[in-house]
Amino acid sequence: MLIQSKPFRYLAVILAAAVCLAAFLPQTAEVAFAEDVGTSGETSINYPPPLTDPELESGVDSPVEPANDVGAEPANDESETGALDVPDATAPLEIVSTAAAGTLEIGAESGLDLASNHSGTGWTWTAATATLALGADYTEEAVRFRNNAPVTISATGEVAVESDSYGTIWSEGALTLTVTGGGTLNVTGSEGAIYVEGALTVTGGGTLNVTADNYYPAAINVNGNITFTGSTVVNIYGAPLWYSPDLSHLRSMLDESAYTVGTITVDGGSVLNIVYLSEYWTMDLIGNLVNNGTITYNGKTSEEILVEQANYLANEIRAAYDGELTAEVEGTTVTVTGTVVDADEPLELNIPPGVEVVWKASLTSVENYSDNPFYYPYGGPYLLFVLVSDNAAFTLASG
Repeated sequence: MLIQSKPFRYLAVILAAAVCLAAFLPQTAEVAFAEDVGTSGETSINYPPPLTDPELESGVDSPVEPANDVGAEPANDESETGALDVPDATAPLEIVSTAAAGTLEIGAESGLDLASNHSGTGWTWTAATATLALGADYTEEAVRFRNNAPVTISATGEVAVESDSYGTIWSEGALTLTVTGGGTLNVTGSEGAIYVEGALTVTGGGTLNVTADNYYPAAINVNGNITFTGSTVVNIYGAPLWYSPDLSHLRSMLDESAYTVGTITVDGGSVLNIVYLSEYWTMDLIGNLVNNGTITYNGKTSEEILVEQANYLANEIRAAYDGELTAEVEGTTVTVTGTVVDADEPLELNIPPGVEVVWKASLTSVENYSDNPFYYPYGGPYLLFVLVSDNAAFTLASG
């Protein structure tokens, strides 16, 4: 790519004044500059070769001529000392781009070099900006980048990307999903629909719909931070999860081996909506949530859904042991009281995120309780088992 800008024209004056000084330098120093071009990658500037003088190479001193006045034409000395050609300082500098390296798999095509431009029905890859543009007539399936630098997917209009395998959209480097305002990007997969080995940013002011039938390990699984910004609406569809520390709908993980989570940020007027096929289950996410936008669950705010979760848990407690336990709900806190003797089956409490249980009840088992042929999914035997999700709480006040 060739770039010519007006400031480089003034190099002619500087080079003319520096000709004589260069004659006394014992060697040429090389200076490298880095400059961002486009959205990703690095660039290097190839300057013209260093000035040389045949007399310097032979060890003979060259006479020093007075520098030309500013604005005068550079001298082109062709005397006995040899010719000294001053390169044209107004010539454009050559910018060598080193944007995203790797390959692209899109639909039935694979091994497409990211350093070159490519296109197909409804899609265009532009190497200079490391951007894959998808249009409403896109008909291919999964999009997978085998890359080591950030890339961008830009969707305009109503775009659908579907696959029956893991990672319908896959990037081995940081990924930006830009959904143009008024447009919609639908990503569907039988397992986790979006997988990114780096940071994920969703922006553009449009709508991103993510549907995954199997959430192992997450509908959106990112080995980096996640940011929803630019007034974008993100809907995650699917059935509720049974509890597992390895399953979530939205997962930000910085270090898998150390289980170091990242940050999930909803900002810039964006909306994150978790849409389930059934009720009474809050969003299961892995990551530190920073909410400067709006988060809803089945169209309800987080405050509304947490109150529902608290009431749902209270109903489960009341139904156990023929109603001998009471559960009072105040906001998102459930206080359990009552007395149960000769309990012959376990009570399992799965406390969802944002809910607190204060235990003040008395629970006593029958004799030889451990001989009961119950199935204990978490090992056993036990009479009371409490499973506390992240950001939930269990307080043993008495009992």
